[in-house]
Amino acid sequence: MTNYATLDDVTTLVRPIEEAETEKVTQLLTQASARIRLEAQKRGRDFDAMIEETPDLAEIARGVVCDMVRRALTVNVSQEPLTQVSQSALGYSVSATYAMPGGSLYLMNNEMRALGILRARVSAFDPYEVES
Repeated sequence: MTNYATLDDVTTLVRPIEEAETEKVTQLLTQASARIRLEAQKRGRDFDAMIEETPDLAEIARGVVCDMVRRALTVNVSQEPLTQVSQSALGYSVSATYAMPGGSLYLMNNEMRALGILRARVSAFDPYEVES
């Protein structure tokens, strides 16, 4: 299985990658591409076949994978990624909200729609069953 983006794509579209990050970014590219394939498979689609039918979809996939990697690289690994922390004094209370509780590599719904994996459904029904 090939990745939909390369290390050079991340360097160009996201930011320069340091030597120490090269292995991490390479692994993230593989995982992000696999996640796209898996999400498509869950919905009964073969993403690689979709790319063969619509070659421009490869460019969209490249951008989405780079965005996924960018989000993963912004997570601070030296401490827990928190968006909000609250502390009290004499009542000994601490609360925190995690930035990404499910992990740092994820696909957003708008990205899945752009990739053609997630499609909106339109349906309607007549609650009065009026016959004309």
